Amino acid sequence: MTKNISLQLVAIALAGAVFTGCSGGSLTTREKGAGIGAVGGAAAGGLIGATVGHPGAGAAIGGALGLGESFRAWFPADCELTLPTTTGTISGSP
Repeated sequence: MTKNISLQLVAIALAGAVFTGCSGGSLTTREKGAGIGAVGGAAAGGLIGATVGHPGAGAAIGGALGLGESFRAWFPADCELTLPTTTGTISGSP
């Protein structure tokens, strides 16, 4: 059963590579970073998932997290948490 899932994942990855590889044009640095983040996350997630018996789920979760982290690396201003600030003076201070 696990071998079937692994073969299906490889077939999907190869099909995706064929279709995206034929799109033309070179990849930007951001696109390369996103790909590296997703593939690296999927590999790490697959290894971790395999230790608990769910390599497919681990790869999917790891790939999503790796892609998210690469987005955060390229767009840090969009991911910053900003807290509201108050202006003026505080009344009642000595």
